[in-house]
Amino acid sequence: GCENNGIPYGLYWYVKPGKDWRKHADNFIKVIIDGESDLPAVVDVEETGGLGKTELEGWLKKFVDRVEAGVTGLQLAIYTSPGFWNANMPRTNWAKNRRLWVAHWTTAAQPILPYEWADINQPRTWTFWQYGTPALGAEYGVSSSKLM
Repeated sequence: GCENNGIPYGLYWYVKPGKDWRKHADNFIKVIIDGESDLPAVVDVEETGGLGKTELEGWLKKFVDRVEAGVTGLQLAIYTSPGFWNANMPRTNWAKNRRLWVAHWTTAAQPILPYEWADINQPRTWTFWQYGTPALGAEYGVSSSKLM
């Protein structure tokens, strides 16, 4: 119903590091090819899957590279929080050239950015900012449930 109501929408993938990145990427490629989107396709990075910093970065980079190679002209955006990214990813520059959907819940005028985007060497900014989670979604017309 988004199109009928003038609401932009996009494709979103919650990654599960530690799982087979090839299968994970191939499944997202199918979704992107079969779907339509007004907004950039986004990969949500919130878990380590038990991987260390270097391993997590390698897993994520292989996943992103495979998805982007599988869809002509695609550049994934990254959804993450500064706390998660800074604690679990090494300081590199490969992700900063991608659009950032930053999750930083604050009443401040600007979000804190993950180090990679905030680095003084060619800093980037956010494309989307999730600044709050006042409810479980019901007041916005979204239903949610907790899985046990």
